[in-house]
Amino acid sequence: MEDEDDYDYKMKIIFTGDMGVGKTKIIQRYTRKMYYEKDMPATIGVEFHWKRVYLKDEDVKIKALIWDTSGSERYRAVTVGHYRDSLGAVLVFDITDANTFESLDFWLKDLKRSVRKECVMALLPNKIDLISGNSEKRQVSEEQIVEFAKKNGLLYLGECSAKDDINVTETLDQLVFEIKEKQKFNLHMINSISNERVTLQAENKFMCGSSDSCFGC
Repeated sequence: MEDEDDYDYKMKIIFTGDMGVGKTKIIQRYTRKMYYEKDMPATIGVEFHWKRVYLKDEDVKIKALIWDTSGSERYRAVTVGHYRDSLGAVLVFDITDANTFESLDFWLKDLKRSVRKECVMALLPNKIDLISGNSEKRQVSEEQIVEFAKKNGLLYLGECSAKDDINVTETLDQLVFEIKEKQKFNLHMINSISNERVTLQAENKFMCGSSDSCFGC
């Protein structure tokens, strides 16, 4: 049984984007190293997961509190309320559905209204497995994606596939590292990395999954 208290810092990361883009499957791939082939029920409101990331070069364990939000308008008031205190945010869309890309402006605007200004945001285009051998299914070009990321100052390391386990861990581990780097000034104010923790409280009402990851190993 994993010890949830075995970490030096913890940070809250929020996932957002339209329904059906694969947010839950990306999170499960990252936190549980699993993928469910069957379609999953739509997220109702917010679900909570966590993952411990080990930054090898700094010998630091970070507990990433990952919040999976519903893309449904019905739950928007609930999900937006959980954006607060996020140090990281991940915008997800489906590269085979241009509408989900066009919706990013809406989700980004919602985030910027609610999160702290130092929040690090990442762009994660999903479902590249669907265009393997069938490029006609692609509805959003790589050029469009890169331009959107640059325009909005988003961390972007490439397209991903939750199904084929492509670029999920790499992007999200890098996001955790970028958050840690951006918070260096705040962390410097803490007397001891082993005795004090950056704490963003998470509600414990939601589904929880976990695993470990080593960044820089």
